[in-house]
Amino acid sequence: MQSHIDAFKHLIDSENVSEYLHKMSQDTAWAETSEIYAAATMVQRPIFILTQITNAKTSILVKFKHL
Repeated sequence: MQSHIDAFKHLIDSENVSEYLHKMSQDTAWAETSEIYAAATMVQRPIFILTQITNAKTSILVKFKHL
């Protein structure tokens, strides 16, 4: 993402993109939507995430298409 900030900055919910990218480069950071879209774009393939709905006994499959 750092090499292509202009392509992904609209996905980042922070005014300071450099600070956000530094925070996300830490080993303890979890991927957010913007990183998953960036990864899908990098490999030019969709990425599927299975996630549980909060306070529900069901899960959903989310598809992230490359940009």
